[in-house]
Amino acid sequence: MGQVSKRQVQAILRRTATAAELRSSQDPNFLHSREWLQMRYRVLKKCNWCQLCGHKGSPDNPIQVDHIKPRSTHRHLALVESNLQVLCRDCNLGKSDRDSTDWRRDG
Repeated sequence: MGQVSKRQVQAILRRTATAAELRSSQDPNFLHSREWLQMRYRVLKKCNWCQLCGHKGSPDNPIQVDHIKPRSTHRHLALVESNLQVLCRDCNLGKSDRDSTDWRRDG
């Protein structure tokens, strides 16, 4: 048996993080988890308007962070920033988890 290389350790850590994210995404309290709230904050800091209709948010139609590929079918992407977009509640509810259209604009 030889020593474990740095690359092997990094691969193990990546798998461990993925498993932790997967467990977190299955938790019924996922949307209140520290991991999700931190990711949501990062996404909203970059974009604070609906990437579909341009709405800036209001009390009756707030801005939400949407999973492009739904958590229900792509749990491994629950905390992956490239799978998140900002939508207003009306657009997000209309999209539901049946559509995986990426409404983000380049640039």
